[in-house]
Amino acid sequence: MSIGSRVGVSDLRLIATWPLSLAGMTVTVAAMFAGSYYALRRIFHWDLPTAFWASSPGALGIVLAMSSQAGADVTKVTIVQLLRVLAVMIALPSIVGPTKAATILPSSRLLGIGLLVFLFSLAGGLALRRLRWIKEPTAMLFSGIIVSCIVHTHFSLDGNWGDALIAPACIVISSNVGSRFSGMGWRDLVQLILPSTLSLFVATAIATAGSLALTLVSGLHWSQVLMAFAPGGLDALIAAAILLGMDSLYVATHQVLRLILLSVALPVAADFFERRVRAEKSARATSGVSLT
Repeated sequence: MSIGSRVGVSDLRLIATWPLSLAGMTVTVAAMFAGSYYALRRIFHWDLPTAFWASSPGALGIVLAMSSQAGADVTKVTIVQLLRVLAVMIALPSIVGPTKAATILPSSRLLGIGLLVFLFSLAGGLALRRLRWIKEPTAMLFSGIIVSCIVHTHFSLDGNWGDALIAPACIVISSNVGSRFSGMGWRDLVQLILPSTLSLFVATAIATAGSLALTLVSGLHWSQVLMAFAPGGLDALIAAAILLGMDSLYVATHQVLRLILLSVALPVAADFFERRVRAEKSARATSGVSLT
């Protein structure tokens, strides 16, 4: 809702200038995945399925759901992924700093309109969820942006009625991430700090390099591009972009595209790696039989 209420005609025209940025983000995501995977495999000698699923720069829900079916070490995958999301959520907004102050509370006259927009956005999100190719949180995110944008531009309203919900939303997002650590012991966390940190460092370094390269080519603001390229924490990064006064539509578009790309690519890549693992096991078994 807050993103949609910030969108104007000039913002919509700028979307036409984003293809290069979206392409750069796609390349950066692939590089982050490959770099993290290589580090976990070569330095820490993790098995192929565990390194693969732990290296995904986003799509946390899909990763946690599919890693157990792929024979990966779920504890390793979960801790690496959650520490990455937690670090990005906490550290990145502090590093880039505010570009301009964001108004948290709308004027009282907008609260009634904001409530109606919320109800229509909720209804639209529930309707989009019935489409099999649109999943959470994309359905609710798209619905809120579209409904709020239509109301804001059609009625020429000033103010951001969704901002009152940002602080509570950040609390819910953080609580949800923290709840995923349930059942894990301190020993697991301590043992996996080093590989988690290395994976995060590799992904962040690649995201930083990609964002700097795009900034030099396109002239976009670096902190905004870095938020859009950051490895994971979609909902938290969008909320942070709003609070920091950035172009939240730009950040949201890139983060959602990253989620969609990973949602499509992960199952395909996982199938390829699974066949590769089976081939390696078969080759080792054949070699063992021939030696005997």
